[in-house]
Amino acid sequence: MKILVVGSGGQLGRELKKLHTSDDANSWMFAARDQIDLQKADDLRRLNEWKPDVVVNCAAYTQVDKAEEEVYACWEINALGVGRLAKKCNEIGSWLIHVSSDYVYHHNPGRPIKEEDPLFPRGIYAASKAGGETLVREFNPKHIVIRTSWLYGNDGPNFVKTMIKLGETKSELRVVADQWGSPTYTYDLAKAIRKIIRTLADSPNAEFAGTYHYANEGVINWHGFAREIMQEMGYDTHVLPITSAEYAAAAPRPGWSALSLSKIKRVFDIFPPHWRISLKSYLQELKKTI
Repeated sequence: MKILVVGSGGQLGRELKKLHTSDDANSWMFAARDQIDLQKADDLRRLNEWKPDVVVNCAAYTQVDKAEEEVYACWEINALGVGRLAKKCNEIGSWLIHVSSDYVYHHNPGRPIKEEDPLFPRGIYAASKAGGETLVREFNPKHIVIRTSWLYGNDGPNFVKTMIKLGETKSELRVVADQWGSPTYTYDLAKAIRKIIRTLADSPNAEFAGTYHYANEGVINWHGFAREIMQEMGYDTHVLPITSAEYAAAAPRPGWSALSLSKIKRVFDIFPPHWRISLKSYLQELKKTI
């Protein structure tokens, strides 16, 4: 199969680029923003030439607070651009694997959120991600939408790297304690996407189309996650809990982002590791570079 990764310059795209070297069964192509910019419809003409069997969309506008001001750019990339990509994939007969976000939810059902639970996006970023999902489903029946949460990895800025940097110099940190979710290592998500692609190669019909959740197992709040990072790094930094209201971000965040993983386990036989195991693995690799 020919696989095209759009948004290959981001955290997840770079992780997929590293993993493809161990995949001899498929041919991989990688397009960063200078090749395919979802804000530029003409860029999608390249897909007519490349003719991929599967397109993995990792491109996204991810500046949650800034999106409240940059509404047009956020919607162009996360919704309208994704819709154009879905249309093009349908035209050439490609599968589209689209990475979405836990931000499409903003309610707490008292259990891990299921794929079929109602969406309730709050804020421009959240609404744009929900809009992108809708357009993917409308324009390409051969789609897989993967909602994930709290991504961190080796490339690009993320919460873990920020905490490490602050922990090196600060004796005290204040971190939100009323937002709960599952930290997700990009390496684990990339492996899951690769396994999904292999499944599609073996059974390339539409039976697998739909929406799935992927995150590392286990649930924690940001405060607890920060404390775990400090402990693993051997820092003495004191981490104090605060509320979302005290943090006063420009855009609202979901208070509950625990995603049910039952469907992806059942359909694709994918079993994510616990977030603590993945964090340890990530930090072990990171320590080699700092």
